[in-house]
Amino acid sequence: MNRRTYLTLFVGLGSATLAGCLDSVPGMDDENTVDPADRFDSEAQRQADRDIRRAVGSLNKAAASLQAVESQLEDPETADFDAGEPTERIDDGREHLESATAEATDDQREDVAELRSYADVLARLTDVTETLADGDLEAELETVQSDIEAREFEAARASLDDQQRDTEAARDRLEPAFETLEELDRERLESRDTVAIADLEAGAETLSTVLDGLEALETGFASIVTGYEHLDAGKHAFEEGEYKPAKGEFETARGAFEDASGTVEAGRTDAPDGLADHFETASCRSTTLESAATAYVDSATAAGDGDRATADERWDDAETLLEDADRCGE
Repeated sequence: MNRRTYLTLFVGLGSATLAGCLDSVPGMDDENTVDPADRFDSEAQRQADRDIRRAVGSLNKAAASLQAVESQLEDPETADFDAGEPTERIDDGREHLESATAEATDDQREDVAELRSYADVLARLTDVTETLADGDLEAELETVQSDIEAREFEAARASLDDQQRDTEAARDRLEPAFETLEELDRERLESRDTVAIADLEAGAETLSTVLDGLEALETGFASIVTGYEHLDAGKHAFEEGEYKPAKGEFETARGAFEDASGTVEAGRTDAPDGLADHFETASCRSTTLESAATAYVDSATAAGDGDRATADERWDDAETLLEDADRCGE
């Protein structure tokens, strides 16, 4: 899977962080000969203004670091995202904001409050980006599929549990960013030459879309694993001549595969292109397994009615479909 697609989420962030010339952003050009702080009456207020402008410069550099990841992922096998640099910039910006508060005017304090919220948003976007761009989620999806094909269902479920914890944590980090973005004083921030809040929102929305896709895949694969487990239970009951319980297990398996199909189809609509192969494999596997489960149900029904010929025929059909399901994604 091409992880570069994940970083299309930075189209919004990129347009924001690079809008205009970076040299014109306060705090990013140490060679300015005109100090805007000269408009203040006291040296303490002038220093507060300088600290605020330096904070803006550091925070905008953090946003620029996020944007730069897109070009780094031209080679998805070797590129990754190092959250260290933007995190350091955000911490630096927060330190400048702390320094600015001591002798700031009321208006400056309002600037500081809004910029702290701006820093919080950038920190959350950095954390979620690190989760999505480090390659682990892709590797875990591939591991899950390999475990399913090998009928290592406990291992598949363990991998899914790990991945779901990661995506849930990322979701928990991202959701408050939307609340903060909604509450920001956009006019005040943009008067301080921060990035456009609408562009930050666009980046956050795309991160959310990537998470939606991952969550749909995780839920779909979890249903597939559940279905396989009930198939195994049904087969065991069938071998023991317990055809009615076997039929019940096969019907439960079919329901799980139907759930997987519905989840996958709903999730793939807006999923990023980089997840397309995983969605295609999950869709192929779940629909094929639905058909296999139906064949097992028919076999158990026929066996219970004493129609051994039909039972054997439908059993063979089911086994063939299971093999077809294993070839999904090849």
